[in-house]
Amino acid sequence: MNVLSLFSGGGIGETRLHELGIKVVMGIEKIENRCSFYSKVNEGEILNGDLSNEKIKESLYKFIKFKPIDVIIATPPCQGMSIAGNMIKDDHRNLLIIDTIQIIKKIKPKYVFLENVPRQLKTYISFKNKKVKIPEYIFFSLKNEYSFNKQVLIKAMHYEIPQMRERNIMLLSRKDQKYIWEFPKPSNRIITLNDA
Repeated sequence: MNVLSLFSGGGIGETRLHELGIKVVMGIEKIENRCSFYSKVNEGEILNGDLSNEKIKESLYKFIKFKPIDVIIATPPCQGMSIAGNMIKDDHRNLLIIDTIQIIKKIKPKYVFLENVPRQLKTYISFKNKKVKIPEYIFFSLKNEYSFNKQVLIKAMHYEIPQMRERNIMLLSRKDQKYIWEFPKPSNRIITLNDA
C-alpha cells in the first residue's frame, strides 16, 4: 500500500511501516529541519511546505499523479486545541483540517487515518460563515464517500503500547472497499514504560 503523510514532523511514526508492506511515498512538513530529519529516517520523498499554500498542493498533486495513494495519514497541528498548548480559540492552525479534507477529496484514497488530541472533538472552526465542530465538519464533508469507525477516543495502553495519553483517531474506509477499518479488540495486558 502507498501512503501519503500530511504534517509528517520528523517521520518517526512512519519509520517501520515498510515492515508491514506499507510504503510512505511522500511526507509533507512545514518546518525545514524536520524535513531534513525525515529524509534521514525514511525512504519516501519529503515536501517542505505549508499545506494551506495552493502551490504546495499543486506540487503534491503533480508528484502523486504517477503514484496511486491507498492511504492518507494526517495529524494536523494541535497547539490551538491541546491543553498543553495555548488553546487559542481561533488559532489559524485549527483550520488546516479544511486543507486536509480538500486533499482527501481530491485524491480519494481507500483509507484515511486522522489523529489528534481529544479536544479536537470540542473545537469549533469557521466554515462558510458558520461555526462548526471539527468532527462534524469532517463527517459532513466525507460521509458520502467514506465509512467512519465507531469509537474514536482510544488509549494506546489498551493496545500494549506504554503510553497513557488518550487520542482522537478517525479511521475512514472508502465505501467501495470491502474492509471497514476499525480498531482491533483492546488487550487486557498493560505494558509499562519500565517493561518496554
